[in-house]
Amino acid sequence: MVEQIKGFGTLNGELASLLWAYPPSKDATEALLERYGGPARFWPEISPGVMHYRAGPQAAVLHQHAVRLRDAGEPNADLARLAAVSHGEMFRPLAADPGAELRTDTRRPALPAVPPRK
Repeated sequence: MVEQIKGFGTLNGELASLLWAYPPSKDATEALLERYGGPARFWPEISPGVMHYRAGPQAAVLHQHAVRLRDAGEPNADLARLAAVSHGEMFRPLAADPGAELRTDTRRPALPAVPPRK
């Protein structure tokens, strides 16, 4: 999941930049607050609304997800878990459907060759 987000990005650029800046095992709330929260003495007062004002709507949604994970007692409230909660899987493994017929292009007539332009 983390490698997919780093490789292909997401609609949430803040998550991709956090994953490039911090290891996936970093606590998600701490990573967000270190990056956008200002001095550590202000961290307890930062709500998603304040995060929206400081860093934009994408960071505010990530902060809200991270706070919910932390408050729910999630044992792994790290950036990797935040990526899974906020975006889900980008690509799923390919699996063959036993009821689907395998098709090839052998029954299709060949396309005529197009002469090159001069």
